[in-house]
This record gives sequence, C-alpha cells and structure tokens, in this order.
Amino acid sequence: MWQREGKLHQSFVSAVSLPFLLPGIVFAVSISLVTASLGLLGSLVGIILGHTALLVAIPLVTVRLGLAQVEQIHVEAAKLMGYSDRQILTKLVIPIIRPYLVAGALFALIISMNEYIIAFMVSGFSVETLPIKIYNSQRYGFEPTLSVGTMVYMLFSLVVLSYIAATGKLWSLLGIKES
Repeated sequence: MWQREGKLHQSFVSAVSLPFLLPGIVFAVSISLVTASLGLLGSLVGIILGHTALLVAIPLVTVRLGLAQVEQIHVEAAKLMGYSDRQILTKLVIPIIRPYLVAGALFALIISMNEYIIAFMVSGFSVETLPIKIYNSQRYGFEPTLSVGTMVYMLFSLVVLSYIAATGKLWSLLGIKES
C-alpha cells in the first residue's frame, strides 16, 4: 500500500538524497548548468528549481519517519472494521504523518531562506534573494534594514522550530525511538 521497500523505492530515495552527498558548490554548478541549458539562468523559476532539487529530500525523509509510526496492527484493525484502503489512508495514515509533513516543509523553508550558494550560482545578476543581499551588504556596505531582516529571519526560525518541538514528536523527527 503506502509502505513499499522495493528496488525502485530505494533508487528513488538514493536519487533524491544525492544533493546532500555532494559538496554544495558541485551541486550548485550542476544546477547552474541545468538551468542555463533550460534557459532559466537568472530567473526566479531557475532559483525555485534549484532550491526544490536540493530540498525535496527533507520532507520526504520526515514523511518516511511518520510512515514508520503507522503500526500494522492499526491498519489491520481498520480493515477489520471495514475501511477501504482510501479510508485507511485518509482517516489513519494522513493524520499520523501530517505533523511530519508540516515539519519537513518548515525545515525546507528555513533552509531555503538561508541557501546562498545555489541562489548565487543560478540567479546571475538579475535576481537578488535575501541571502545574496545579506552577503553583498557585508562586502560592499552596511544597511541597517538588513540587520532587522536578519533578526526577523532568526525569530521566524526560532518560532518554527519551537512549534515543531512543542507540537510534533521531535524525538522521532530526529530518528530517536521513544521508550
């Protein structure tokens, strides 16, 4: 059903995890070449494509951790109660994995807002993201508004991570089994 551990599944997980195994600059140059060949170099779509290619693994990992929390005995009980596979998915599995999906999406958002190398390599000189603006201000001149932006980003990250710790199963997101 939703838990498949075949060779195709393992190949997909390996391919999605590949950007985390490569050095950041190697992946950024690769994405830059791909976006250039697609004619998206220097565009917002190219930056979104690069960040998506890098960060798609994070929600997938957290959802896999959530799926590991679905116990077979609950699935069997739902089947005995006459639930269809679709009802099991919507009434049992999705409520269990929802916090993991939200946590993965929020982690990806925080990392994406902080990703400098891919944004710099893909944006060219036409699009300036927050990390590029912060880096440029450190090199070429200080702007007080960027300090405020950095503080807002830090507070946002703190609030998101506190929310995940308070509402989710933080230990299982870290891969630690609860006793």
